[in-house]
Amino acid sequence: MIDASMLLHMISALDTLEKLIPGDDAGEYAVKKREWEALKKACWAEYRARERGMGV
Repeated sequence: MIDASMLLHMISALDTLEKLIPGDDAGEYAVKKREWEALKKACWAEYRARERGMGV
């Protein structure tokens, strides 16, 4: 099971990937960036849900 710290590590890794990949708005990089952004949003949503569940 993925814990909260792992979610934060994934978010950080996705941020790093976005910074390393060229800012191309077309082609394969654009598709990957959209996928990473969607994954990052899902990670943040899961992290927030867990924090609310813990009463933090």
